[in-house]
Amino acid sequence: MTLKLNGTNSVAAPAYAGDDADTGLQCGTNELKLVTGGTARATIDDSGRLMLGTTTEGEHTADDLTVATSGDTGISIRSGTSSSGKLFFSDGTSSADEYRGFIQYSHSNNAMSFGTDSTERMRILSGGGLTFNGDT
Repeated sequence: MTLKLNGTNSVAAPAYAGDDADTGLQCGTNELKLVTGGTARATIDDSGRLMLGTTTEGEHTADDLTVATSGDTGISIRSGTSSSGKLFFSDGTSSADEYRGFIQYSHSNNAMSFGTDSTERMRILSGGGLTFNGDT
């Protein structure tokens, strides 16, 4: 099944795909929303920003992904028991430029590593000890 919605900027009301305006996909003039129970759960705006749990972007230098709730809020990275969860900071699309900075949690040894300039610089060991590598 294919659903195709077409519209122009002159559309007065958003188009809906779902049970009703309270549940489904809303296509507005400058944004796309996933709505459940009458509340936007995910919004992609005309700048390509993704907002989860909110329709308001975050701080302007870190607003590409905003996650918000009215209580404790977080993002989970779930990986296998002998694998790693990773967050990379990249300034390119190949080689070491894809991981210039990083945070990595290794489940196989329960250690967390921090890297700069594509090299691990600090590791927190499972027992709480620290190891350092790099310039002082």
